[in-house]
Amino acid sequence: MFLSILSFGILFVNSKNSVSAEEFDTSTITTKVTNSDNAVIETTLVPNELTDEWEKLNLPEGITPENEEVFKLQQKVPLESTYSGGFTTFGASAPLFEYWNVSTQGQYNYAGSFSSIAALYTNKAFTGASRYYIKIKNTGSATVIAEARDRVSLHRKLNVPKGYTKYTQVTVGKSFYLKFYGDHSAGSVSGFVRDLDDL
Repeated sequence: MFLSILSFGILFVNSKNSVSAEEFDTSTITTKVTNSDNAVIETTLVPNELTDEWEKLNLPEGITPENEEVFKLQQKVPLESTYSGGFTTFGASAPLFEYWNVSTQGQYNYAGSFSSIAALYTNKAFTGASRYYIKIKNTGSATVIAEARDRVSLHRKLNVPKGYTKYTQVTVGKSFYLKFYGDHSAGSVSGFVRDLDDL
C-alpha cells in the first residue's frame, strides 16, 4: 500500500482495488478542513453513488466488512421538543449505560430510520479512543442532521444532504453517542464509527 495526495485529501491505494485514482472523478467530492480546539478536523462529502469507490481508494481494505453485523438504531420519542430548527431532547432518549469500545470491539456499524417527530440514536455510546472516524450516509429523501454528543455537551453537528455521505472526525475525551434527526422530516441513515488511530 502507498500514500498519494490528491486535491481532496489523503488517498490510500491498495493493489486489490478495481478503481484507480486516475479513473475516479473527484469533481463532486468536497473536503473541508477546520481547526477546532487545536485539532485539525477533516470532513469529506461524497455523493452516495461514489461512496464504494471513494472508500476503496481512501480507506484501508476491510474497513467495512460486508459480513459484519449492522447494529440497528433505536428510535425514541423525545421527552422535550422545540420546533425551532429541529428537536432538543433530554433524559432517557439517549443510550444510558451501554457502551461500545472501538479499540477492543472494533468498528460499530449502524443503520436506521427516524420519523418527523422523533430523533434517532445509536444503541451504544462509544468509548476506547480519543479520536473517532465516522461515516454518515444519508439514505433518505431529505437533509439529515447528525450530532456527536454526550449527556452534557454537543461535540459536532453536521448536515448531510440527501444523496450524500459524510466522512468526518470527532475528538472526544469521554464517551459519546450519535443522534440523527431531520428538520420536520423523516429520514434514514447508515454508516460506522471507528478508532481514527486504527486507520
